[in-house]
Amino acid sequence: MKRALWYLVRAQLGLHVAFAFLDTQPLACVACGFVAHVFYAALLPRFPAYKALSPEFLGAVVLCVASHALWGNHFYNHTYATLEWVGAFFVVVVWPAPFLLFMSYGSIDGLPVGGLTSRAGIDGRERPGSGFLAALGLGERLNIAKRHAAEEQHNGTGGGHVPPYHGHDRAY
Repeated sequence: MKRALWYLVRAQLGLHVAFAFLDTQPLACVACGFVAHVFYAALLPRFPAYKALSPEFLGAVVLCVASHALWGNHFYNHTYATLEWVGAFFVVVVWPAPFLLFMSYGSIDGLPVGGLTSRAGIDGRERPGSGFLAALGLGERLNIAKRHAAEEQHNGTGGGHVPPYHGHDRAY
């Protein structure tokens, strides 16, 4: 997957260079798309273990939104292209790299809640999963809170048993 993303990002960068020199697309859209793809490429060396709060990831998200907004504004206000043509343009030029990067990020360990799960490492100590919450640095904190609540329940110091409510024993 990582190698495919490298080739895709390189091809997209080449496509943006071709737009700059060979096509009449607006330079602001092309430049923003090019810089966005540079940020996508900056995520690849650590793929799939990049941090969601890293400057590369945050820059990629901001530039992805900016690129979409610029291209959308361009096609909405400055061209008479059909919806099919604009959709095909977005599928080929704007969406492939961010879609694969961001979607594969959430599916590394299953669903984005993979940060809630813990797995024992080689040394026997538990470590957080590599999902979205773990990337934010919340996975270990939530695991500690879950272990603490389980210990309180086991020791009888908290989490008392609440009988189920069946609805017929209370008057309103």
